[in-house]
Amino acid sequence: MKFLKNSWYCAGWTNDVQDRPVHRKILGEDLVLFRNSKGTLIALGDRCPHRFAPLHQGRVHGDCIECPYHGLQFDDSGACVVNPHGTGAIPAANKTSAFQVEERHGVIWIWMGAPSKADPSAILDTSHIADTENYVTRTLSHPVKSNYWLVVDNLMDQTHAQFLHPETVFGKAAAERWAVHMDAKQQRDKAFSDDDENDQEVWFEENEESLITHYKMRGKPTPPLWKPIFNSELCNLYSRTIWRVPANCDLTIEFSARDDGFDQEVATMIGHHLITPIDDHNCTYHLALSWNAKIDDNEVTDAVMEIVRQTVIDEDGDMFEKCQAYMGDNTDLFSLRPILLETDRMAIQARRQMQKLIEAEEKAAG
Repeated sequence: MKFLKNSWYCAGWTNDVQDRPVHRKILGEDLVLFRNSKGTLIALGDRCPHRFAPLHQGRVHGDCIECPYHGLQFDDSGACVVNPHGTGAIPAANKTSAFQVEERHGVIWIWMGAPSKADPSAILDTSHIADTENYVTRTLSHPVKSNYWLVVDNLMDQTHAQFLHPETVFGKAAAERWAVHMDAKQQRDKAFSDDDENDQEVWFEENEESLITHYKMRGKPTPPLWKPIFNSELCNLYSRTIWRVPANCDLTIEFSARDDGFDQEVATMIGHHLITPIDDHNCTYHLALSWNAKIDDNEVTDAVMEIVRQTVIDEDGDMFEKCQAYMGDNTDLFSLRPILLETDRMAIQARRQMQKLIEAEEKAAG
């Protein structure tokens, strides 16, 4: 499978890389992340050009990383600067790749493409993660044995939740048929009046930078995810998923007790779902989850995250891997001629947009 290289990918969380080198595999490339003597994050190709030893098993030596096999040292440009053998001569070809990395609000971003095209201003805004006065935030990273697009498909179609997550983020008694609207403006203008005919609705938006799915539910039993935060029997929920290139999905949920009316926001939960391809059949699911209610209650935080872990790892993760197993080595969904539902619209559109971007990138590279 081909990947979009000229894009920012999540390589983990700032706390992942401290005083020891860390290995990552992204878009099929093995990388080593480490901090130099000033604490600056460095990303290099992990394979030593001498005997191809894994650099991440070495140690940081000042501003360089030292190969664990023969002690060659590489600086932040990937060039070998120390050869402890013989005359110490360093062949011109003795270097490894270097990658641009940025740290923003606890997230590590890496640029896998042409360095000249890297634009840090294009990095996803996650600034609320650092807003500890108004939000509590927790993160997790989970390896998934499936192609990364199966995860994006899942995030862009939340209608699966009533079937796959009845005991976690949705709730058994909430299952109804989804009414699908194609006219986003009309549905948005309609807002959330109580005289609406449908209790569960989905609609879509599309612009130059993102694809958006909206979900609205009224008068539903409060899902288990929200029980630790609010002890209300019924609630109204509005959620919005925004997909941005390459595989980053922002999922925002607004919750209110049923008696308060849907337009009176009680709590907001923001999830940054950052999906990073490892190779054709594996990816890493990075999630930063923030919410603005009971932010100082550690028991509530632990309870919420336990539900989230069950959802992401035990339920979603297990399903991704089973679907991939039935797809075999194939990562081209369309070649398998899947049936398509109305609610698949944005997931399919995201796949098509990415394919166009990859083809354009390949054409520009010659």
